Amino acid sequence: MKKVIVIGAGPAGLTAAYEILNRTDSCQVLVLEEKNQIGGLAKTVDFQDYRMDLGGHRFLMVNEKVLDWWNQFLPSRGVNYIKRMFQRKQKLKLYYKGNYVSHPILFDRKFRNQVGSFCTLKCICGLIKSKIKKRKEHTLEDYYMNRFGQTIYQTFLQDYMEKCWGESLKNLSCEQGTMHGENRVQTEYFLYPKLGAGQMWQEVAEKIKKRGGIIELGAVVDSLVLDNNMLKKISYIKSNGKRVFEEADVVISTMPLNTLFANMTGSVPISLRMIANGLKYRDCVIMGLCIKWPELSNGAFSMENIPERMIYVQDPKIKLARIQVYNNWSPYLVKKKNELWLGLEFFCKEGDDFWNLSEDECAKIAVSELKKIGFIESGREVVCYHREYVPKAYPAYAGSYEKKGELLSFVDGIKNLYTIGRNGSHYCYKMDETVLNAMQAVDKIFAEHQK
Repeated sequence: MKKVIVIGAGPAGLTAAYEILNRTDSCQVLVLEEKNQIGGLAKTVDFQDYRMDLGGHRFLMVNEKVLDWWNQFLPSRGVNYIKRMFQRKQKLKLYYKGNYVSHPILFDRKFRNQVGSFCTLKCICGLIKSKIKKRKEHTLEDYYMNRFGQTIYQTFLQDYMEKCWGESLKNLSCEQGTMHGENRVQTEYFLYPKLGAGQMWQEVAEKIKKRGGIIELGAVVDSLVLDNNMLKKISYIKSNGKRVFEEADVVISTMPLNTLFANMTGSVPISLRMIANGLKYRDCVIMGLCIKWPELSNGAFSMENIPERMIYVQDPKIKLARIQVYNNWSPYLVKKKNELWLGLEFFCKEGDDFWNLSEDECAKIAVSELKKIGFIESGREVVCYHREYVPKAYPAYAGSYEKKGELLSFVDGIKNLYTIGRNGSHYCYKMDETVLNAMQAVDKIFAEHQK
């Protein structure tokens, strides 16, 4: 194995590239990234000295192998105060009818005062019933009803989830539930880089370059030539418009499966192309909004009934789905201590009316909805705002998902192609799972190709 091409410089692609270079010094590694910044869905955008993540990316401490891997780039302790990670506590809340309810739900006095005794009783009874009498699980709605009961599901989960996926949970596979399911270990604390999630991947990228790897930004892969169960070559367009052809012993792809099959030439059955084309995704617009907040003294946002990190907005009349309080992920994401820096997530479809709004129109909606839910009051000064588009933020378990296995089986039959990562696998991996998935792929590559 002399040359490896990695398509995509997100967490999965960078992990795979680093692992290959760390295990051998006789292999050339070329990473091709279509955007002009590395990090993929976990990049941190720098806007006028404010930093914003594309979602709340937690570095969970559930796998020792992954934890050790992270620590070699950004340790949680050490003399370098810039290149390090903080330990953070999981603190989430749900907005419901003017209240900020603890998430996960706690049946305590505060909860009863917020939602009323009758609603509390219905939640408890529904939860008990769900443990006694299970529904047959076919849909995502079945999944949540079996774990939380009808009242909790309909009152505190359904609206947010339908915003997230853009359709009724009755239309989604129950497998989607594994994204937040019981098979995933829940921890009270997580790690987070001082300068945002993207800081981790910047550090990994630097180590890749020091080991001789090449990372080319603005490189759009648009053709993968398949011949006799092998990828013979790929072509991509450089940022300057020049087309380049490359051959490799191994190709690792993190590109979405629908894009991969659309760009693959050769003997690919039409039926598989149709399955790939039928895969669904959920897109997202994130509005970074900075608000003057004189009450803040040390950069940490603190207000009664407002969570430290994230709020899920459970209200069908509100387009806003989730609020990130960037100050409390890391105070170093915000420019000044007397400013509140928020990431406001709006789920939509690429090209729809909301996606096509001007940045000013989107910011106006964001401010209006924050006022409607009582997060800010009138008169607060908006310092600045910045919008980021996040296409294919979540692969959905709908459309042709049930036939996804046929796509992966076909890929497995291609001797030198490996698909990894959230979109490469069409699975909603968390950060630690993405790293582990890439490590396992590299193990397989060395077992099959190293001579």
